[in-house]
Amino acid sequence: MITTCFAMMVLSGLQEPAPFIDYRQMLAMDVLKGQPRFYLGDEVVIFPNSAGAEYSAEVTVNGTSIKSIKLDPVQIPAFDKFWILRPVGDSAVELNQTGKYVYSIKTGDLVLKQIEFTLSETKSADPFKPAPKISIDGPWRSVGYFLNYPARSEDALTFKCYSNLDESDSASPAQYSVTILKGGTVVAQSRPYVISKHIWEVQSVPLYKPDNKNYFRFADLTAMNSDFEVVVKHGSKRAKSFKGSTAGKAFKNLPEANNAFRPASEVLLSKSMMIPGGSVGKAFLVDVYWMRTN
Repeated sequence: MITTCFAMMVLSGLQEPAPFIDYRQMLAMDVLKGQPRFYLGDEVVIFPNSAGAEYSAEVTVNGTSIKSIKLDPVQIPAFDKFWILRPVGDSAVELNQTGKYVYSIKTGDLVLKQIEFTLSETKSADPFKPAPKISIDGPWRSVGYFLNYPARSEDALTFKCYSNLDESDSASPAQYSVTILKGGTVVAQSRPYVISKHIWEVQSVPLYKPDNKNYFRFADLTAMNSDFEVVVKHGSKRAKSFKGSTAGKAFKNLPEANNAFRPASEVLLSKSMMIPGGSVGKAFLVDVYWMRTN
């Protein structure tokens, strides 16, 4: 699941923070590709509570455990506070029941982070395609975030969110776009992109100024010093929108994007480490600015 991105938080004070799991990586679950299953992949724990700590992943459906697997902690070279949690053994999770699923990462009995989602089936009315339609719904529908590369301030600001064809009620590929509105006026927009699958996939969308030529940068966003709205559309219809605000040339992040937020299991990491091609020597930090749908 994780190949190029690790989350990072700044250590403050003498006391070690609680362990945190990178929520963005958990959202990258490979769900419903070909078969109704997903695979537990590598996760990342930040500030592990001890080198000898034991970690595990568990999946329940309707309150009953259907998968429990050990996660082997592997320290990332040159980053003593970052550990990959790697599944040991068969990591496939069969999604063969409808209902509520909970995917949890634990150390001992302590839940570090979890994702709740539902699986439902809709009977087919097409005699030539009798298989039921299987749908997944969960936090992917309501989460979005900006990624800003401080070391590359001239790059386009990137907005990331999750989409699938079920969201657009379309059986065929659907064209999507993203715009930023200030007082109802378009101040930034993406170029069109296509959604073609019924699984939730992250969309990485570079933003441009209304001329569709010049990059819309993070400095442009914070210079607005005002409320704004990010609108995701399929065709001309709104799929969802996010409201945000900047003041004093700074983005107002969600309260959870703070390592002091409690419970610690709900912390959203506000910095990430990008590792191009998996090469740690090329790693660099990005800032994450979280948003939720209105």
